[in-house]
Amino acid sequence: SVAGATIALEKSTATLTYPRQVKVCRFADVSSIVGYNDITDDGSAVLKALPLRDTFVLYRETGIFIGRYSAQMEQPFPFKRAFRGKNINVPYYPDTLIDVEGLGHLFAGRKPDGEEDSGGHFFLFDGVDEPRRIMSLDVSSETFFKSVTDQASAFACHQPNTGEIWFCSPTMVLAYDVTTKTCSEIDAAVTAAALVKNPAGSDKRFVLATGG
Repeated sequence: SVAGATIALEKSTATLTYPRQVKVCRFADVSSIVGYNDITDDGSAVLKALPLRDTFVLYRETGIFIGRYSAQMEQPFPFKRAFRGKNINVPYYPDTLIDVEGLGHLFAGRKPDGEEDSGGHFFLFDGVDEPRRIMSLDVSSETFFKSVTDQASAFACHQPNTGEIWFCSPTMVLAYDVTTKTCSEIDAAVTAAALVKNPAGSDKRFVLATGG
């Protein structure tokens, strides 16, 4: 039987021989939904979602929701609104959303009403306070956003060799040093990047593709 996060077995494990393994499976139709949480709110689009420590953060066009595991079958991840915005302090460029250990989520958002139409700001969401602007990234943000053509033309990645977060656009890279909180510009068109395991060894390599 199941009560919350506790499973009670019909037979005591003291009478079983090793290995003492318990296989847990759902006996109902596997095509059915076990539990769900319908986040209707204002009906705005979901931009992206990403784990943050022991929570699951859901970013929508007009705000941020945080979900936590409840161990309840009917609603395994109840969500609560953490912040309401106006498509500004949320990852308008969803592929720039990236988790930085010890800090939170970094991402690129839009500029508020009244500022230039093209462009945006960089924000950090730590899961507690409202997203705050990263001023050292904003110094070079104008150059970056002018080279971004649409929501899908910018992305972020970890550069482990330099300890930086790279925000890549079609023509340039903003390299943010998470230790010194400084930013530098790289004149390169990085179209893809990933940290992969070296097939000839146990180390990892930072692999990237550059445009012409």
